[in-house]
Amino acid sequence: MNQTLIKIEEQDNSIIHQNDVALLDFLKDHFEFTTDVKLATYLGLTRHAIYKVRAGDVALGNGVRLRLLENSGHFQQFLPLPDLSASSLLDDIQKRMGITAGHKKPTLGDHNCDAELLACFKQHIAATTDEAVAGKMGLKRTSLSMLRKGKAKFGIAPRIQLAGVLYPDADIAKLETLINDSGELVQFLQINTHNHP
Repeated sequence: MNQTLIKIEEQDNSIIHQNDVALLDFLKDHFEFTTDVKLATYLGLTRHAIYKVRAGDVALGNGVRLRLLENSGHFQQFLPLPDLSASSLLDDIQKRMGITAGHKKPTLGDHNCDAELLACFKQHIAATTDEAVAGKMGLKRTSLSMLRKGKAKFGIAPRIQLAGVLYPDADIAKLETLINDSGELVQFLQINTHNHP
């Protein structure tokens, strides 16, 4: 199943379903998409996935909502980064550490970027143990070895936690809410789209 969709559990499924459908309807109306096929293309999903969300079989995942925030330009209301990718976070930390483009090692794919982000973050916060690093990102210490070996990548939640450490004055709680709740995101987009067409 596409990682941007999640299976709806019994608990709260009607609220999740209503909020996801409200978000899809808002986007379809806002961008004047005449079909769900066009909406699906915009979201990077299949038409079938949109059908399953509308039917209440699956829910939109936080990856879809994060992309919507990033692509809409509203993400930078929370963080002065182009997006929440591992490479953007890595660039930010390297700038803080005075590592210039000429001194950067070329990365060989996303997994290496995640491993490099982990190493730079550990150095940036002057952590001496993996436990200290894991605690800052809400991860288990054992997850860090998987990242180092290229067998795992940072998920959205640890990247948000990492961004919160880098930008302690940012409204990370609000950003998390928007990424995790379609109802909150549609309200936010309606207000911000109305104020800034």
